[in-house]
Amino acid sequence: MAQYKFLNNAEDEFHRPKSKELSLSRGDENTSSFHVALNHKNYGQAIKFMKNIEGHLIYSQDCIRDILIFFFSILRELKVFFSDL
Repeated sequence: MAQYKFLNNAEDEFHRPKSKELSLSRGDENTSSFHVALNHKNYGQAIKFMKNIEGHLIYSQDCIRDILIFFFSILRELKVFFSDL
């Protein structure tokens, strides 16, 4: 059974670069299926909600952007402060 899993994984690894290359070449055609797949992937990676300082859930993309900008600006200031010590 272990040998089967090893061989199966090896076969998957062998075909993966070819599959990716094929999908990229097909993506150059700007097909609707390519865009559907790309949009689906991007949607899955999106931040859909976030908690603000008070602990409330925020769903607005503009508010999420503001929260992230605020967070990283404080983080940057702390990094500068601690690097001076």
